[in-house]
Amino acid sequence: MDGIYHFCNNSNKKINQVLFYPFPIDSLYGTVDTVFAADVNACTVNLVTNKSEKGAFFKIMIDPYGIAKYRVSYRQKVEKHKAEYILITTQKWGKPFENITYKLIVPEKMKINSLSYTPDSTKTENEKKCYFWNKNNFMPDKNMVIYFEP
Repeated sequence: MDGIYHFCNNSNKKINQVLFYPFPIDSLYGTVDTVFAADVNACTVNLVTNKSEKGAFFKIMIDPYGIAKYRVSYRQKVEKHKAEYILITTQKWGKPFENITYKLIVPEKMKINSLSYTPDSTKTENEKKCYFWNKNNFMPDKNMVIYFEP
């Protein structure tokens, strides 16, 4: 999993906070062996402060009325034919994502049996199939779950 997250500070005070980034936990998944978080604009080193089997903590800093972009990535072995991306923790924030864009890239020949959210579009290029989701004011009611055949 690799993603860019945009955070916006709507206050006149600097945000200096540690966030929890959850990992999917299921007997079908192996442990997360690599996790990385960095401020895209500040050329930072890995900002992960702590990691457990449930997730990782990383530091963010956002200037007053500022916008920050953080790249978070992790690697987790998929033991069976299911992959999952945690979305429902958004409900704890009490407000939806303003805008989201998700992209799933798989080998063109991989058969996707089920996606928990219907993609808005798909594209095949260079022997890869890409699925795209674009949503506004999105409050997830379930995680992104993908069932596939090897």
